[in-house]
Amino acid sequence: MCATDRPGSFAEHQARFTAYIRDPDRSTVPEGIEKRRMDLYRELMFNNVESFLSNSFPVLSRIMDPLTWNTVAQDFFSRHRSKTPYFSGIPEEFLAYLQKEREGPNDFPFMLELAHYEWVESVLAIAADEQPAQGRGALSAEALQHKYRLSDLAWPLAYRYPVHKISNSFKPDQPPSHPTYLVVYRNPEDQVKFLEINAATYRFLERLDQNQKNTAEDCLVDLSGELYQLDRKKVLKYGLEILQSLWIRGIVYGS
Repeated sequence: MCATDRPGSFAEHQARFTAYIRDPDRSTVPEGIEKRRMDLYRELMFNNVESFLSNSFPVLSRIMDPLTWNTVAQDFFSRHRSKTPYFSGIPEEFLAYLQKEREGPNDFPFMLELAHYEWVESVLAIAADEQPAQGRGALSAEALQHKYRLSDLAWPLAYRYPVHKISNSFKPDQPPSHPTYLVVYRNPEDQVKFLEINAATYRFLERLDQNQKNTAEDCLVDLSGELYQLDRKKVLKYGLEILQSLWIRGIVYGS
């Protein structure tokens, strides 16, 4: 039996190969492979990953200077052990890296929230779910007597920072006094959109999603007592307007 046939030798060689691809500064070139070839292969691998990250997180990559973004991408490439073999899973892996492994004291304070927001957009863009076929016309006053469901293609989100407004000209150092509430959704035309909402609408959507045996009116009446102690008629009138706005966008549909 030659040396290359020994059990475990291929696995060990493979481990040295991938270690160098990940972090050539702390690893040695595998025996029998020209360093120039390894460096070329490593560059191709990293460029593919970095390109996918830039496309998946366009705002985050754009508001960083190129050197800083490259450093973040290199750190992810070197340190993170992805559990998916698919490129489509890289955004979620990058999010996990930011949550659990990233050590960047000079990173933007909103970095994780912005990345999460952009990740949600990418998830909804490729989701296999389809919008239910239903009309999108005006709802009658009796609409509140019906039950509704939150679309599988609509995600209510709450953030400390207004992530949907962040750009090169707006990079907040501190979160505002009130959270930002959004619904990111894919509409019937398969376009990923967002809708900025308030705390009451956010809780209304939560109640619709969690209490699918209740009518919209039931959810609104419970909500009025929870948040504001407002007049029931005013709550129902406002609730119908909100329900209409959610309905025409495909964020909710009749159950």
